[in-house]
Amino acid sequence: MYLINNSISRLDFIKPSPKEVEVVSPEDVAKMLEMAPKNDLGLLPYLVLGFFCGIRPMGELTLLQWSDVDLQNRSVTIRSTS
Repeated sequence: MYLINNSISRLDFIKPSPKEVEVVSPEDVAKMLEMAPKNDLGLLPYLVLGFFCGIRPMGELTLLQWSDVDLQNRSVTIRSTS
């Protein structure tokens, strides 16, 4: 049996609005940086690159690989996601 009409087409979809930028206080950043080595050392590079390099957490930071980080030249390469 096949559907004659797509039942999804009757639904109203709402486009999500962009969220406001969230500001993390210097005190909270310091606490996170202090706790990461004690609880989850793998989180430390994520926090440092996100807070101090301004790499966006959704998309850019999650796709970053160690080969993108050049400590000698103090640079990080952000590759295209498309």
